[in-house]
Amino acid sequence: MAKTAQALCRERAAEQPPDFSVDTRIAGAAVQRLCGTVESAAAGMESPRAFWIT
Repeated sequence: MAKTAQALCRERAAEQPPDFSVDTRIAGAAVQRLCGTVESAAAGMESPRAFWIT
């Protein structure tokens, strides 16, 4: 039984890992770098006097 072109494309796509674009990789790297800093930045914001200059 002959396979259709659509079925062949689906099979080929299923065999290959997904290829993420460069923009997606850069955005993912930027988010990972910020994940550790969000908690430390929030800790500094707890006190309203944290940014006051005396």
